[in-house]
Amino acid sequence: MAQQQVWAHDRVLDLDMCFGVVFMKAQPRMPFASYRGFGHDGAGGALGFADPEYDLGFGYIPGRMCYSSEQFVGLSLAVREAIRGHSLVEASWD
Repeated sequence: MAQQQVWAHDRVLDLDMCFGVVFMKAQPRMPFASYRGFGHDGAGGALGFADPEYDLGFGYIPGRMCYSSEQFVGLSLAVREAIRGHSLVEASWD
């Protein structure tokens, strides 16, 4: 599930996307997990993913619809930093 299978332009969303088998992969535009993570974002700012690098399963459903990944990316980064005990901001998208 975590191995990248394709990196291409999504003609529906008009964005470059990265997918493993069925699931999205983290990428610089949406760094929700480490390079080993896989999951999918959803309508209104929701996100679910697994990240074997951190031994982590993560789910986020916002209370209000939003159209930005900034909330869940920031929250997932804070959770991964708490697990590792140091900042990941200076690292690349991990």
